[in-house]
Amino acid sequence: MSGALAPLISHDAMKKDNTERPETLEVGSNVLAGTDPEKILECTRAMIQTFEKFDQNAALKWANPFGDGTTGERIVGILREQL
Repeated sequence: MSGALAPLISHDAMKKDNTERPETLEVGSNVLAGTDPEKILECTRAMIQTFEKFDQNAALKWANPFGDGTTGERIVGILREQL
């Protein structure tokens, strides 16, 4: 799966009434659509519009709730210092 829809469709929360990743809801990068097809379509359209706004204005992007992507580098640095 590729393109702008991949992040939407791959999220478990899109198709359920609950999520194991509530932090994605808190930052607005995900929504709970439940199992009703109309609600799923409505939420998917809303998320597509959100992604389109982000493409136009980087300032609107949400903070990554899982870190800054440099954890591995920091761990390697600590291990090099300690070993």
